Amino acid sequence: MGQGQATILLVVCAAMWSFAGTWIKLVDFHPIIINSSRCVFAALTLFIYFKIKKDKIAVNKGTILGGLIMASVMTVTVAALSLTTAANAIILQYMSPVYVLIISAIFFHQKVRGKDVLVVIFSILGVTLFFIDKVAAGSLLGNVLGICGGILFGISFLYNNRTKQNPLHIVFWGCVFSALIGIPFYFLYPPHITALGAVAVVMMGSVHLGVPYILYGLAIQRCSALNASVATMIEPILTPIWVFLFVGEAPGKYALAGAILVMLVISLYSISNARAAQKAAQE
Repeated sequence: MGQGQATILLVVCAAMWSFAGTWIKLVDFHPIIINSSRCVFAALTLFIYFKIKKDKIAVNKGTILGGLIMASVMTVTVAALSLTTAANAIILQYMSPVYVLIISAIFFHQKVRGKDVLVVIFSILGVTLFFIDKVAAGSLLGNVLGICGGILFGISFLYNNRTKQNPLHIVFWGCVFSALIGIPFYFLYPPHITALGAVAVVMMGSVHLGVPYILYGLAIQRCSALNASVATMIEPILTPIWVFLFVGEAPGKYALAGAILVMLVISLYSISNARAAQKAAQE
């Protein structure tokens, strides 16, 4: 597989991930039940892939810890998407590079550059705009969970970057733990299952999580960091568009302004870092 094909695969992954908000908005389940049920099908999809590839799923402290972190990311993200607008939730998670930067500076004593400080300042300004809009208590909680989801996603990235475990094995265990977390909630908040809800859950698990993660695992090692950064920007752009077209949900004007600012800042920052890494590798 060449770099061009790998980049196309990443674009396909981002496009498939972008439907998460739409599917979640169409399912009238408790958020944790939504995440639990979709992860059953995601884990099954990954399990079939491992069987076909004859890849033995690793069971050790590294994959279990990574799986627990991943499960927390998935659970909090779905809760955020359920409680606030899809645009708010996805952009707040898209800020994960900023959270990685802050965590790395505080806990790993990573050197902070001028552009790092600027990206944090402008990102915080953008996020502040999310909370200016008049929102209900549930939407406010969704915004807070969106930030928490981004922080957890950043922690997950740092963990995967420092572990020698297979990332797909970590995702698999994340799906398994997410499915298990939801079991008590099926009894506390019995879901009203409809044909649309059933289809949405299966699609979320297989098409939104399982297949894209497999494609991502195949493509990411054959794609430059710059191409990967640009390709995956499609997700935060498409997510609110799909939700608006299929559900009719639109973010507030201040939230929209904040989303544009955050996406612009993070996109430029990611491209800048990828170019710097590419240049350093060539020297």
